[in-house]
Amino acid sequence: MPTATGSRTPVRSASAVIADTESGQHHLKIDGYSRIKDELPTGSDIKSRSFRAGGHSWHLRYYPNGFNSDCAECISIFLQLDYNVMKRRESAVQVQLARPCQEAVVLQE
Repeated sequence: MPTATGSRTPVRSASAVIADTESGQHHLKIDGYSRIKDELPTGSDIKSRSFRAGGHSWHLRYYPNGFNSDCAECISIFLQLDYNVMKRRESAVQVQLARPCQEAVVLQE
């Protein structure tokens, strides 16, 4: 609407697009870490049972002596879909590592 000086008040507008999200969690407890580490060579993994999160079926792959020789002094943990999807999907992952009787360490992507 024009004012006495002839200028107009700016029109402001806003919109929001909100996508539904689905979340889930999976607890992987490693019992007997030292024994497992001694028994499995580098590159060998233990696969978790499948779990549902974000509308998909997932599992964890745990490599107690690393995925390959470049990371043999570390553990490697991979989050993997149980099947291939044709469409690209965005996902956010939060990982918590904890020792007994200690506070969890949170790693976020």
